[in-house]
Amino acid sequence: MGEDYTFNSKLAFASVPDRGLFLLQSNGIQYSFNEMIAIQTHDGLYDDGNKKYLMAWAPEQRPRTSLPFIIHQADLMASRVEFEREWLPKFKGEVKKVNNFAVTKTPKQTIKTKTLSNVKSQGLMDMLDNI
Repeated sequence: MGEDYTFNSKLAFASVPDRGLFLLQSNGIQYSFNEMIAIQTHDGLYDDGNKKYLMAWAPEQRPRTSLPFIIHQADLMASRVEFEREWLPKFKGEVKKVNNFAVTKTPKQTIKTKTLSNVKSQGLMDMLDNI
């Protein structure tokens, strides 16, 4: 079917943050208010429901910790890495048809290799090699 996942139709719909918070709570895992806000707002401003937390003009209405921004950046980076691994080669490679299926011929030099060749810091390069 070309799907990476299927919805469990036996469960009532819930957004990812709501389902995550429910699962934590239902398994007796306690979390702080700041952790709850971080989980709820992990999509940043891509989710309109987060505007009330992330676009406050008054200082007293802004998040009291950097955790929501750290979690959002981690989520954003994970999405980018997934895109670079799964989709970018399909856009850069040659696409040919085999038995009516599109087959992607990946470039000789991988995205990771091209990216790492531009990194100047040996410590950063060593860390990225372990990903």
